[in-house]
Amino acid sequence: MFLHHTWTDAVIDLSKRKITEESDKLPAISGVAQQMHLITGDRYLAGLWKASLHFELMWLQDAAAEDFHHAKRPTTYRAPSWSWASVEGTVTFSGTFKEENLVAEVIQCDVLPVDPSNLFGAVSGGHLVINGPLRSLDENLTPEYFHINSTDAREVSLAEIYLDGDEILPSSAKTLMPNDVPGSVQTGQRIWFLDMAPNKHGDPFGYVLRQQTQQNIRVFRRIGWFENTTRSIDQPF
Repeated sequence: MFLHHTWTDAVIDLSKRKITEESDKLPAISGVAQQMHLITGDRYLAGLWKASLHFELMWLQDAAAEDFHHAKRPTTYRAPSWSWASVEGTVTFSGTFKEENLVAEVIQCDVLPVDPSNLFGAVSGGHLVINGPLRSLDENLTPEYFHINSTDAREVSLAEIYLDGDEILPSSAKTLMPNDVPGSVQTGQRIWFLDMAPNKHGDPFGYVLRQQTQQNIRVFRRIGWFENTTRSIDQPF
């Protein structure tokens, strides 16, 4: 766990820096990655490590950082959407859960290096297979919160959503999130919540996903992060 924190501290430090070439994000930390691999023998996956993958998948853009309002995706592909390297701007990692409380299970994770002889540099692709509770986003939305479909008629689930970079939600969803960047809205794409773990209050948090279809296979792209609050309908909002 000590080495995990050493790595995430290095990632956070790198994310604060201005890199001239967008494509240099992963190469900029490749030296540290090689040293980590020599110590642990662990498998490196586009800025994350297999042994601590559950924890390192829990990255989000730092809302307290000065560059939060200007965060964006790079103009060219740099990393899978589940990697912190896929965004510009300061990132941080959630540490509000225990491993035994995880509700999502990583089944498979693979990346495609640009140079097959360099497993610690730039990548040209990657995919993650994960098993966990998946819920659709209800389109009856308020400006500040999003209602989630609930099986309990006496409760309503609300979620604060933080979008990655300049991602935007479908035209059916209005958002006032601080990092929402005006632009052309997306239509005809379904939005989902993937629960990763409970927070300290027992409510789920995890990924906001946009559903895509590739050769009749349902696939998803991470577009943000959510944290749930479940309230009784008798409670004031």
